[in-house]
Amino acid sequence: MPSLSVIVVSLLADLLSEAPIWHDRKMMIFQDIQDLEDWLRPLDYVQFWHAVEPYRFSMQERDHCDELIAGGKVDPALILSGLKFMAVLELSASLNLKNRIREPVTAQYLTNIH
Repeated sequence: MPSLSVIVVSLLADLLSEAPIWHDRKMMIFQDIQDLEDWLRPLDYVQFWHAVEPYRFSMQERDHCDELIAGGKVDPALILSGLKFMAVLELSASLNLKNRIREPVTAQYLTNIH
């Protein structure tokens, strides 16, 4: 097991490299809402529940969603898209995430080199 100082140095290196997403073995860390959406997009239903578990936010209970799917009352894809939407809203609010600010291509020429 790596020492605490090795972990801290590794995390700082990741932060300084401005990596959009990094992993601390328990939770993902996001720089903006688009990182969060990119992380959730490929997840299926089971992966989604496993991935969001560490965040413990107030969403529909999994048992309730499982019952809706098992009973054939709601399309599983619809439930998953709704859960992902709710996760983006709640996680972006609780983690204080903002939309990504895109730098225009012309901005690189606005830098004063004198």
